[in-house]
Amino acid sequence: MYVGAFLSQRMLVKAWHARCLQRSDFFQKLHRTCYTSQKQLQLMEKNITMITSDMRWEEYPSGIEFDVLYLDSQPSMYLPKKLSKKLPTVLAIHGAPGCHRDFLQILLPLADQGACRILVPNLPGYGYTKGCMGDEDNVFMHTTDEKAEFIIDFLGNLNIDRIDLAIGHSYGNFPLMKICARTDIIKSLMMVCPTPPEPHKAVRPYSFIKALGELYEDKYIRPFVKLFMFVAKRYIGFGSFSTRDVVQSLRNVSMVDYNDINSFILEMNMKKINSTFIYSDNDKLIETELSINFAERLGVKSGRFVKYSKEEAESGEVKSLHGYPRCIVFDSGTHSPMGRPGYSDIITQEIQHLIKQTETSS
Repeated sequence: MYVGAFLSQRMLVKAWHARCLQRSDFFQKLHRTCYTSQKQLQLMEKNITMITSDMRWEEYPSGIEFDVLYLDSQPSMYLPKKLSKKLPTVLAIHGAPGCHRDFLQILLPLADQGACRILVPNLPGYGYTKGCMGDEDNVFMHTTDEKAEFIIDFLGNLNIDRIDLAIGHSYGNFPLMKICARTDIIKSLMMVCPTPPEPHKAVRPYSFIKALGELYEDKYIRPFVKLFMFVAKRYIGFGSFSTRDVVQSLRNVSMVDYNDINSFILEMNMKKINSTFIYSDNDKLIETELSINFAERLGVKSGRFVKYSKEEAESGEVKSLHGYPRCIVFDSGTHSPMGRPGYSDIITQEIQHLIKQTETSS
């Protein structure tokens, strides 16, 4: 009898465990990863359920609901409430594909100081942020407009109406540029290896990318596009990413309206927003000439470019540079200098300079 009871109990435990494994989001909400130092909480993964794209799609007239995973330094947890409200807010937006973890190395030192609030949301379609209604991956089309609206809705749900510094990586810069151009929410901007306002070598031939993105929108052809991307991703440098992430990146690229991006540049120049442009000469995705042209169009003058050799960057020592907008050039930073030792130290210090400059000019 005792053996039978024991086996029955084990069967119940196994059944419960199997059920929980099927619901991976259960464990995601049950456990939160904390990035901590010895003294204080630094960054915590949190979730917020929010609605975006209100009145955009006929299928979802009330908008699309997402369970958004984001990083939050939560200064209010270890500072007086009045003081934490006065701290500057830093927002970081990842590229395509990408996630919140891309920024850890440059943001953890800031979180450790507790001198600002840091928010890093995951955009829809990239693993950590999931739809609550079933078909959001196919409805949310990853246009610049949708992403900008998502970011504003995310901030609204957290009762935030001012961003002292926004940081974008790669394609994450386009929605931030729109918010800078069309609103007064963002006070300064750091653009890390931003994709240029024209097709670059990673998305050529662009006509093929556009055609593939359009084919994906046909629900009958969609499975074949997914199969193609599953096979192709290892040959285009995205073998470590899931097929879902690569497919959503394809849609992101195919939906870019370069005319809009170029208009954002003009509007940003009129507003004279303090900004820092960062690129790498050895970026395998973007030509150096396009990055230089992009920086110059954003108002960076010849005397405000500073270049770091591989040895200089790895040392982490910052070179003096005055005035904004300005540009930091890494000789060997690749497309993701944020995660490289030394390079990340230089970027973190530049973030601190931008925040101080914003506080001074406010």
